[in-house]
Formats: sequence, C-alpha cells, structure tokens
Amino acid sequence: MSTTTRITVEQVAPAIAGQLGEGWSAGPSTHHFDHPWQVWYLRHTDGTAVRLTLSENTRGRLSVKGELPEARDDLDVKTGSFRRGVATADPARPAAAIAGQIRRQVLPVLLKSTRRIQELVDAARDLEAQKDAVRQRLRTVPGFELGLHWQGKPRGAYGYATNPAASVEVRGDEDGAYVGIELRGLTADQAERVLRALTATD
Repeated sequence: MSTTTRITVEQVAPAIAGQLGEGWSAGPSTHHFDHPWQVWYLRHTDGTAVRLTLSENTRGRLSVKGELPEARDDLDVKTGSFRRGVATADPARPAAAIAGQIRRQVLPVLLKSTRRIQELVDAARDLEAQKDAVRQRLRTVPGFELGLHWQGKPRGAYGYATNPAASVEVRGDEDGAYVGIELRGLTADQAERVLRALTATD
C-alpha cells in the first residue's frame, strides 16, 4: 500500500523566498486567526508581503495573495477595494517556477496598488496638516481659544435657542481644507455683519 506525503507550506515557503531574490524572507503568520502550519508570509525588506496558504480549504493548491497595506482609519484611507494580485500553484512545482509565477501574476498588481495607496496616504496626511493649520488659525480669534465653538451672552426668555452661538467644523476634500460654520441666535446686527463679511470682495 503506497502512501502520499503531504507537502506543507513550511516546506515550500523558504525556498520560494530564496528564488525571489535578495531582500526576501519567509516566516509563519503571526495573526491570531491563522494557523502557522497553514499560512506563511513572504516579506521583502521594503515592506512588500505575499501571503501563502496551503490547507484543506485550498484543496491541496498553494494559494498566493498579495498583502495590501493596512487601512488607515485615522487618515480615512480604505484599502479594501484595491486589487492585491492572486495566484494558485501546485506546491510540488519547483520553487523557481512558483517564484516566477509570483513575479508575473502577483507582484505587478500588488505593487501598483501599494503605490496608489501610498499616494492616498500622503495626500491624506497633507490634508490633515492643512486642516490643523486652519484650526490653529481660527483659535486665534477671541472666544475660540479653547476650541472651535463660541457662546455669546444669554439673551431672551427661551434660553438655548436664542443664545448667540457659533460652531465651527474644519473639513477637507481633494481641493483642500474648508470650514463649515453653524450660526444661531444672532441679532440682526450680528447677522448683517456676517453676511457683509461673506459677500465682501477682497
């Protein structure tokens, strides 16, 4: 009775990394949701990463997927819609052949997406810097030193609704930072001064 020795990802990953060339290394996944005997990563010193999976779910095929940079919620940069580059391979193929497949099918797609994501991250950082500069500028206005909100002296018999107040929110889009201002409870004189300031030409 013959038996078939099952190939594991641990057996093939280091050899593939070696065939990819200088700067590449292989190691088991450290994600808590992965099994290290089923998932390994190929990593380059420049941060590029490729996920290798070999398990019952892949039906004996080596699943190869580019690893996109993590989403940057602090910068509102989402990465889920970007292509990562995917391939499957027979784990019994020579490591050089699998490495060649990764170079052709995975890395070009992954690197293109990674460059675009980095462009978005850089643009988002620049926008946040612009927004912070606007906030700092507005905080020099008397009454706004502690935050972007102003409350005037209470007046009238209806309390909150008639108290003069201004709330300022600094936002941004692809054209740069801009300011949203909500005003309430203004007197006619205050409202007129605001409107004249908005419509005045430089």
